[in-house]
Amino acid sequence: MTKNNWTHWDYLKKYNIQDTEIMIPALNFMINHNVQYGIELLGFVSLSSYACAMKYAMAYEGFSIEGNYNQKDESPLFEMTEEYWQKKCDGYVRQDQAKKLNTDDNVSMVHYEFYKYTFENGVCALCQTRFHKYGRFRPTLDRKENNKPHTPENCQPCCWRCNTYKSHHDEKLTRLNIQLDNFSRLNNLPTNIVREHEKTYHLLRDSITGGLSNVLHRRNVKGETKINKFFWNQEKKCYEDRDTENIVTHVCGIDFNSLYPSCYSSAPHNFIKMMGYKDNKFFMPGSVIGEIEDKDRIMRIINCGKNTKYLYAVSVKGYIPEDKLNKAANFPPII
Repeated sequence: MTKNNWTHWDYLKKYNIQDTEIMIPALNFMINHNVQYGIELLGFVSLSSYACAMKYAMAYEGFSIEGNYNQKDESPLFEMTEEYWQKKCDGYVRQDQAKKLNTDDNVSMVHYEFYKYTFENGVCALCQTRFHKYGRFRPTLDRKENNKPHTPENCQPCCWRCNTYKSHHDEKLTRLNIQLDNFSRLNNLPTNIVREHEKTYHLLRDSITGGLSNVLHRRNVKGETKINKFFWNQEKKCYEDRDTENIVTHVCGIDFNSLYPSCYSSAPHNFIKMMGYKDNKFFMPGSVIGEIEDKDRIMRIINCGKNTKYLYAVSVKGYIPEDKLNKAANFPPII
């Protein structure tokens, strides 16, 4: 018994209930507040997953599948030639023959004038965008029923992006995905790298590495730890990490993680200005716009000398003679 004539059990129940009851109004408020976003608070196992759901719900709050979220494409509009159309027709025939479909009534040069007018003056049947010469809005023919050949009756004009999105999927679901993609691009929201940009994913993923960590060890002791370097083993044809005779005399720093938030949160900094970025800020890309393999177009972009809202990830193939590899191992050339 206590001095208030309470048992220890009474005391435990009172304060457990008291500690719990003060949380109930807050939880009820959050549950009711999230109903407008279609989010069930108790359906998440962690606060981080809940916060992620809330973030996307608020980001896409103004979205409507009937909205117009198309952006102006800066590439030239499409102009069709007889050579281009002949190649497309031949490609459709090969595609249908591979699936053992009858190609007698396929689109052909007979339909050239009709599709020339359609591609040059019409819009994509799914996203209502004009057709362009380059990129994801170049014209294709989408089959309404994939178990039938590319006949005029079974085809509708469709941009490359929408045709890739649709593939064998439901057309209404495809249109929803396209509208979400357009909305995210218009509002600078981040999007996933989809299957059509698999090459871009590997280009970015293969370039994600650690820093130049070959000088520092996990544990560095002044006057004891040896500095190590990479050396090229000509017999094994690979790099090896070896200790040198040089001893650590000073530890200048362990890492520069403190710089990352200022870089990736778009905070201005004078150092960023010296690197030539607009408004002294780093900006992270939100979506993959496309992939370019046309060398002439790449050089025009490089030499245009204009500030652009786009960031470019470039794959460059270099060559270092084997007898020079040790000089470039620890501080490779940066292009």
